[in-house]
Amino acid sequence: MLLPAEVVAVDIDDFGDAVTTGSPQTLDQNGGRSKAAKETGSVKGVLGGTRQMTVSSNGTTLPRGQSITAWVNRQRNGLEYSSSLGASGSLELVYDASGRGLNADLGSAKGVSVLFDADVSAVPYKVTLTLTDTSQGSSSIVQKVTAAGAQRVDFLFSSVSGFNPRKAVRLALLVEPQVAGDLQITKIRTLDAN
Repeated sequence: MLLPAEVVAVDIDDFGDAVTTGSPQTLDQNGGRSKAAKETGSVKGVLGGTRQMTVSSNGTTLPRGQSITAWVNRQRNGLEYSSSLGASGSLELVYDASGRGLNADLGSAKGVSVLFDADVSAVPYKVTLTLTDTSQGSSSIVQKVTAAGAQRVDFLFSSVSGFNPRKAVRLALLVEPQVAGDLQITKIRTLDAN
């Protein structure tokens, strides 16, 4: 008797390893509107081996005394985002094997799942997952998280058209917390089809 193959979730990022993104990327009055860190070598636990992290302020350069910081905290296996009182910003993570394309077959999954833990100041926050396949067509899924604390946010491939999960080349996650919001992303992985 043949048994069906077991479908196992694939980690897109477990935040257990970092080189460049392990150093805090801080925006302040001298930092402009955005600051990016890109892993140059292979990072364990990351689909495609690299992660690009960009922290941005919403609008203009931050006023004196305000800051936004993001970094991968390897001891806590999570990406930390924090903003000071009055600071409004966003965080973007890109997975595309340093521009070479993931060439990943995610067809056995029904979507992507992201684990967050946010303080009350961060909510409500918007999370956008943009998916690109080999045809270079992009589709985005937007979720709004309205509760503080630990949350699992699921993005179902069935809710978008024009994206072929069997031919994924790029995944981009944009997180937009509220002013003075702090949050942690502890895992990004595929969502089992079962």
